[in-house]
Amino acid sequence: LRLVIGGAGAATATVSGFVTVSSRIHVSSGAQLVLSTGTLRLSGDGPFTGTGGVSASTGHWTEASGSSTQTWVKFSGSLGRLRVTNTSAGGLVLSTAAGSSFTLTGGLTVDPAAVLRATAVALGVGGDWSADGTAFMGRSTVTFSGASGNTAAITSGGSFDFLVADMQAGTLIFSTNVTVASTMTLLSGSLDLSASSVTVRGGWNETGGTVVGGTSRVLFNGAAAQTVVQRPGSSFGAFIASSAVSMTIAGPLSTTRELEWHRGALNFAGRALTIGGDMLNMSGATAATAGSTTTLVAASTQNVTFAALDSVVIDNADPAGVRLGVDASWGNFT
Repeated sequence: LRLVIGGAGAATATVSGFVTVSSRIHVSSGAQLVLSTGTLRLSGDGPFTGTGGVSASTGHWTEASGSSTQTWVKFSGSLGRLRVTNTSAGGLVLSTAAGSSFTLTGGLTVDPAAVLRATAVALGVGGDWSADGTAFMGRSTVTFSGASGNTAAITSGGSFDFLVADMQAGTLIFSTNVTVASTMTLLSGSLDLSASSVTVRGGWNETGGTVVGGTSRVLFNGAAAQTVVQRPGSSFGAFIASSAVSMTIAGPLSTTRELEWHRGALNFAGRALTIGGDMLNMSGATAATAGSTTTLVAASTQNVTFAALDSVVIDNADPAGVRLGVDASWGNFT
């Protein structure tokens, strides 16, 4: 079945309920396809051809349900929520053949055993991300964006290449472990790391918004030099510097838990660090700290094994306070 909207003149078709199209939908020039409620199940390539427009409510579902590889190219408009149920080896492929961007005003679900593939594609997501199947996002950028007050969560399958949070006055929550192969960028809104384990192999860049560290563990273990830019008011849970080459802290840094340095060079010269847990040097090297201020602030015992720091401020409320595990040389002490 191939569904055609419009033809000789302009036309608008509103789809509600449950509709199955085994091939694709053609939206003629000047025509509009409005996906209002229910589910549109597509089993073929497409999903749409023609130059007409497609719009969908946030609650509408579009389902990719083919039994062989489906290839979808850019179209004029956006979908609501996308569900991938295609379990073939190729699965659903988001192609750059006719452009490189796809927009969902709602969330994305990849069913168990289903497959989503996107290479060098820009994918906008306005709701939750739940990938219990397989989602290959190589060289692609996934941008979470939401209206004021909205909350979106990454609940499973949190493996990305480039990840962007642009939530305006909303919140993106990491409710599962998340891996970012390239750069993590926060443009606006709140990013709540909660209790997740986050692995970042590129840079971390905050140009707006706030990161809530919670009890998270953020590991930087890239194969190349890495840079972290954190805005004032943001925090990590635990911060683990394990870059194979170098880690540069290029702004203020705050943690609710420990800071650990495992390998590579570490540079936080001229920066203000506020550490809420242990501060452990496991690398055996000396960090670049000239002009920096490290404040140790916690309500429990903190252990420090950095032998060389510049200015150090102790603001620890625990009776056991801060414990030094090595002979230390500090610039200034408060």
